This record gives sequence, C-alpha cells and structure tokens, in this order.
Amino acid sequence: MVDQKCVNTFRKRGVYYFSKRVPKDVEKHYATPRIVFSLGTRSARVARSRVRSTLTHLEEFWVALRLSEGAYQGSQIGRPHHKKAQVRMPTLREALSYYLKMKGNGRGKVFENTSARSINYAINIIGNNRIDQYKRDEILKYRDALTNRGLSNSSVRRVFASFRSIFRFVASENGLDTTPIFAGIFLGTAESVKKRKPIPDHGLKRVQTECRRVDDDIRHLIALVSDTGLRLAEAIGLVKDDVILDQAHPHLIVRPHPWRRLKTPSSERVVPLVGAALWAVTRAMETDGRFLFKRYCDEAACKASHASNSLNKWLSNHVADGAVMHSFRHSLRDRLRAVECPAEIVDEIGGWSSNNVGRSYGDGYPISVKASWMAKIAQIQF
Repeated sequence: MVDQKCVNTFRKRGVYYFSKRVPKDVEKHYATPRIVFSLGTRSARVARSRVRSTLTHLEEFWVALRLSEGAYQGSQIGRPHHKKAQVRMPTLREALSYYLKMKGNGRGKVFENTSARSINYAINIIGNNRIDQYKRDEILKYRDALTNRGLSNSSVRRVFASFRSIFRFVASENGLDTTPIFAGIFLGTAESVKKRKPIPDHGLKRVQTECRRVDDDIRHLIALVSDTGLRLAEAIGLVKDDVILDQAHPHLIVRPHPWRRLKTPSSERVVPLVGAALWAVTRAMETDGRFLFKRYCDEAACKASHASNSLNKWLSNHVADGAVMHSFRHSLRDRLRAVECPAEIVDEIGGWSSNNVGRSYGDGYPISVKASWMAKIAQIQF
C-alpha cells in the first residue's frame, strides 16, 4: 500500500519500504529499473527521515555518475578535469563499523559480537573488498564455506542473515542495489526447532513456593517472570520507576531503556502484578539502588544471557526436563486461555504482536480490565 504522506515509500505488512525509479540516464548502471528495499521501520516519522537520507545519497551518487560521463558538458558545471569521478565505497570492515555506529546503540555486546563474527568470517573467505566489488559467486562462496565449517543449518542461516543485513544496509545507504547478488540464495531447509513446553500448574506452584521460601533476589526474579510472562531481559532491565504499587491495580510499565531495548514495538506495555509477581516486586523494591535486579543489570548493560544460564540451571531441579525461564511465557498464554481470556487482551498482556490492523488503533485496554483477567489466573487452585 502506497503511503501518500510518506513519499517514495509503500507499506507491506505494516513495514515501510523505499521505492524510486532509477533515472533513465543512469539506468545502465543498475540491474533493475527501480530501487526497492525495506526501511526497517513501522514508524512514518522514522521512514521519512530514512527516505530523506537515502534520496540525498542517491542524488549525490547519480551526479557523480553523470559527471564521470560528461553529462554536464557545456553547462555551468563543465566537464570534470579528472578522468572519472569515483564514489568511494566502504570496504566490508568499514561497513561493519558504520553499521554498528548507526544501529548498534543500546543493542549490547551480543549484537556487536554477532555482527563482527559474520563479517570476519566473510573477510577470511572472500576478502576485505569494497562492497560494490562483490559478485554473486563470491556471496555463494561465503555461504558454502559456512556450510563446510560444519555449522548447523540454523547457525548458517543466522550468520548469513547477519552478514546480509549489514551488507544491504550499508549498500542502501550508498545507493547500491544488492538485489542481483542476494536474490533467491538457498540456505537449506529450516531445521525443526524443539518447541518449548509450558510449565504445568503443579510445577508452577512448586517453583513459586520455593521462591517464597528462599526469598532472595534470584528467586524474586523467577517469581516475577512466573506470574507475568515477561521476557527475561524485560524483567532484568526494570528500574523502580517502572513499578507502580500505590494504585488500585499494581502494575509494571515495560518500556525501552538505554541499557535494554525491547524486542518489538508491541513489547512496550503495562502488565498487572498479581500473585507471586506482586510479592516478588514488593520485596525487590525494598533493596537499595535504582535497579530491581542489580545483580544482572546496571546503566552499562543488561546481562540477560548470563542470568538465563544461571536461572535455567536452578529451574531444572524443580520442573520437568526441557523447561526453561522462557517456558513461563508459554505457561502464561495457556493459563489465560484456560480462563477464556480474549486473545486481544492476552496479546496486550504478553506483548505479542498481532497481524490485526484494528488492534493498533487506540491506547488498548485499561489496566483495570487486564488486571481482572490476571487476577483470575492468580486465583487458580493448583
């Protein structure tokens, strides 16, 4: 769908895409007559900003091409004295630095390490050349080398996707079309992923009872997740200003912070506090400092991966094999289904995105409505 308020764009499944026809006089330099790529945002404001930046880069690039071919001969600009105007394209290593500068702010060390790993692999395999010099056969060589390293198919997909994202982003910033070298590259059949199982009611009760008995910061974190379904990073990144206890319906405000981004726009939400979660947050609020869980989070970083390993190890001694911290999130969905909570409210509580466009209208359900449904699952007799 074309967005009339945001020129040179269209939307697909809510995401803005850039679209502009290549001028006839420089069309021979492109594989296709139109430049199209995702702007990576659902926000019209952000899309407009990225379109302006892209158009500026493109116009500068096209002017350079015209100058190099003497297109302005006889005009007030005149024919350039040098043989050919060159647009300096970044190398792969420079592309990585630019990508991290533009998109790495607040993403943490995991994002930085993953990005660096994919580019370092590429440099070792196909060299550190300018991004406009790579051909499709070199991209295929990179894919094949990843496979030959003995990586699982899912790992190959993950590493290659990181490389492709960096390459495409920096290429689009420089007005390059990467469609010919990346289109239709086969990465193998997706492996079946082992589905995480929800924690059954009796296991949930056992965990929550043990958390109350031990009553320390780690158990507070586990209890909070058990009755809210928060993603672990969402819980760890909370500060005391995110907690509202002095209202009729105690709740958390899940919002982005410099030390912890949110997974999706729909992840920003208000979550009622009931049962073990209310107990856990009340106890955590009594500790010193700004952060609820300062063992794992501060202004510099949110150590969710480190916490996950430790918490999952403890959890394995109290629940069935295969259950992890993220299983509480699956459990929350099942528990709300059991009390026949409407799916739209379930999505709001858990921060799950929905394909229903109508759900993006308005401010959502009031806290009183969400709290009433959460109270029902807290009252379930185990």
